[in-house]
Amino acid sequence: MFDRETGKPKGYGFCEYKDQETALSAMRNLNGYELNGRALRVDSAASEKNREEMKGERTYLTVAVKLK
Repeated sequence: MFDRETGKPKGYGFCEYKDQETALSAMRNLNGYELNGRALRVDSAASEKNREEMKGERTYLTVAVKLK
């Protein structure tokens, strides 16, 4: 994610995984991982709309990644 005005990175982004097992693995293995001297914070992320979609046929799980 980039700031629209400055063009600089905001320090966070989102990844989508096709299944819950892969998303949970990414969260377990990447949370706290050090990147360029900063730890990653990896957690699930879903808006109310996405949560409703996940109850139906949607199979993608969104994971938020932020530099601490």
